[in-house]
Amino acid sequence: MQTQAKTPSEIADELEDEMMKTLDLIPSRSPLYTMGEIDPRVGVTRPQLKPGQHMLQGADPRLPKMPEKPTILDFFRLRFRQGGVQHLLQSANLAR
Repeated sequence: MQTQAKTPSEIADELEDEMMKTLDLIPSRSPLYTMGEIDPRVGVTRPQLKPGQHMLQGADPRLPKMPEKPTILDFFRLRFRQGGVQHLLQSANLAR
């Protein structure tokens, strides 16, 4: 009995399956405790700064300046992208 030659697509599918099986064997860290900015298992650590690099204290010069007495609308307008505002409002609407 003669077998047909595999198509390039079938060969690629088999290779992809093998690669996925090897990825299943690689242990990965649980995201449970690392979802925020600080991993509670490690505690607060100060990042190593390169020479000439400084920690930002105060206003971020990359962001637009806030008015002297900002309102919540100023905060939304100047600190969120348009999609971010929509996402926030939709999440609040669904949380009712």
